[in-house]
Amino acid sequence: MYGYGYGPEQHPQAVLALVLGIIGLPFICFIFSIPAVIIGWKVHTEVKAEPTRWTGDKMGLAGFVMGLASTVLWLPGIVAQIVLYATG
Repeated sequence: MYGYGYGPEQHPQAVLALVLGIIGLPFICFIFSIPAVIIGWKVHTEVKAEPTRWTGDKMGLAGFVMGLASTVLWLPGIVAQIVLYATG
């Protein structure tokens, strides 16, 4: 129900995606970055699907991008460790 003076609410997970992305980026930690990607994309798609109900699209997208950047920076390190371990 939307009465006079009421608009869309902020998505409840928008801030969570942003905070996880911010924490995951400097520490390059997959524990925070992968959930930031998943939650950020979920927020982005839900806000786009129901723009009259939710706001926070940009926060979800920012969390998604920062989590993705952290994951991209993290993957070469893991591959290098696997190669170094395999070659002895």
